[in-house]
Amino acid sequence: MSDPKPLSEKLLKLKQESSGIADNAILQSINIDLMRSFENLEQTNETIKSFLHVANMNLEGLSIGYDPRWETVKQSLFECEVFFKIFPYLKIEKIVEAKGKTSEKRPDFKVKFSGKEIFIECKSFSWESPSLTIKKDQEDSVEMNIQLAKAAKKPGVHSAHRSVSPYDNSKKGSKYFLKPITVIQEKLENNLKADQLNKGNTILFLDLSLLTLPEPPHESINPFSISKNGMGTYAWNSTLWTLCCGKEGMPMFGFAENCPTNENFGYLRYDGIFHKFSNVDAVVFKSHWDHFLHNLVGIERETMNHEFIDYSVFFEMLNIKVNSSERNRTTHWLNV
Repeated sequence: MSDPKPLSEKLLKLKQESSGIADNAILQSINIDLMRSFENLEQTNETIKSFLHVANMNLEGLSIGYDPRWETVKQSLFECEVFFKIFPYLKIEKIVEAKGKTSEKRPDFKVKFSGKEIFIECKSFSWESPSLTIKKDQEDSVEMNIQLAKAAKKPGVHSAHRSVSPYDNSKKGSKYFLKPITVIQEKLENNLKADQLNKGNTILFLDLSLLTLPEPPHESINPFSISKNGMGTYAWNSTLWTLCCGKEGMPMFGFAENCPTNENFGYLRYDGIFHKFSNVDAVVFKSHWDHFLHNLVGIERETMNHEFIDYSVFFEMLNIKVNSSERNRTTHWLNV
């Protein structure tokens, strides 16, 4: 028999049980207060109820150890979050999945906006090689806590730290600023199907909150990011802009102040989202940066291949503030 407790209580209990033992990156990334907001509407909104049901079913029997079902829980909750943000302002409908192994893949939602139909596809991505990286992170966490417990028996103040990375550093190939882009592009190649994006005007929502970026999200949506320190100024191709606008074979450069040569980190293996999927008009990213855990940023296509839709109006209806414009490309900062 399934546990009748609310999903938020189950997740909070698992978080409390794992505290001081071993972290589960996916579990720790779930916002309990947001879950409670979903639950407040569960009895009156069938769509939210269906997402929480999927999450509950997959959570059944899970522990703090890594299991692929954690990724299903995260995906379902992200779809619920996107619906939760949009439905107070616009008519949004969850699209029923096609049945059968050979059935076409469909987008998650369709929205009526300004007399037009817009499709929405949502994807949530976990760590690179999560069965290995999350397991290693948990082993490191356990070891650190054991060392702290031993040290606590001795007088004095004790501390410990460990390095946490969502990337599989045992893999050779991409490095530095190219690494996050390559990992996300490979996840897009494996998880994003053309059927999900060819129905018409589409907005793609990507949850990258488990994948660390080398720059803040609001800078990452511009072509280049800049860092200044005592050594001078350094600039590089921004992650999110490159994911949308980059081309296969494009070099990834780093530019250092007063340096006669540029540093080449390698070349893009895939086309960016706007080049690969002609119906995707905008991409919204949920990204983690420091304490801004739930920041969303977006990039809108500069030139559309079909009837133009002014997405700035769409974003404004959701209380989105314009952040900046780069190369005549509109970018948005979503306050959540």
